[in-house]
Amino acid sequence: LLNRLKAQKTIKHINICTFVVFLHDERYDYFISMDEIYNLNFTIHEANLASVDKEWERVVAVYPYNRIYYVTEGLAEVFFKQGSILLEPGYLYFLPAFTVVRSSLYKKMTHYYMHFIEDNAMSLNNLLSSFKFFSKIKANDLVKEEFDEAMKYRFGKTIKEKIILDSTLKYFLSQLMDEKIEKNHPAWIEDIITYTKEHIYEDLTVNKLAEVAGYDRTYFSVIFKKYFKQSPKQYVLNEKIKMAQILFTNESLTISEIAEKLSFLSGMYFSRIFKKKTGFTPSDYKKQLSNS
Repeated sequence: LLNRLKAQKTIKHINICTFVVFLHDERYDYFISMDEIYNLNFTIHEANLASVDKEWERVVAVYPYNRIYYVTEGLAEVFFKQGSILLEPGYLYFLPAFTVVRSSLYKKMTHYYMHFIEDNAMSLNNLLSSFKFFSKIKANDLVKEEFDEAMKYRFGKTIKEKIILDSTLKYFLSQLMDEKIEKNHPAWIEDIITYTKEHIYEDLTVNKLAEVAGYDRTYFSVIFKKYFKQSPKQYVLNEKIKMAQILFTNESLTISEIAEKLSFLSGMYFSRIFKKKTGFTPSDYKKQLSNS
């Protein structure tokens, strides 16, 4: 693996850090690019090789996960609010969570995939704001090899399996990264994003967010909308609903328990906001997840 990574010429922005993996009881120490990636913590929900039919169109927009795809056969298209991407053989894809609104399958598709969420407060949001990301790149020869290797450990139940899956995911992310973006937004924006993620289960008020940013409520609301294109209240509601979608993957949690956990005033209010933001009632969303 070390030799393959050294031979890979497309990795950019090399930062040296040592990563240790044990394969077949042998120790491999190798250098990983992108300190920004390898300091992140991810939970990989699922990794597999699958052939999908028309049923995939119904469920693909429901998953509350970030996704890496590598397509080997077939043809499909995923649609976002901003446009669409054609999924075709020989390409590696990155689809951020909560961005796919619908899909069309034109020809039965076979693809490797990894579904994951980030554990850090800023994590992937910070990475996406710091680097230009490709949603689609031509896959190199290593991609299929790495996926094939990862499939041997795809259940991620042991520490060994978790390490291998984690390193594979980060390798794919490094392939999808382009050059560094010069940040031109004020520091308080990252403070707000971090605070919101760390306190998502609390009753997040506009006054509290304004205090974190260091402004009075009125001025904060004005400049917040300038940068986020939504009010502070709507931003908090959107982030809470995203977290609710992730919590719904835990089948043991009821709708009322999730509403209470996220500090909604009532289950009825939570259901109304959830339907408004996702297009599904909470019960319908749970059914979609259980059937996918």
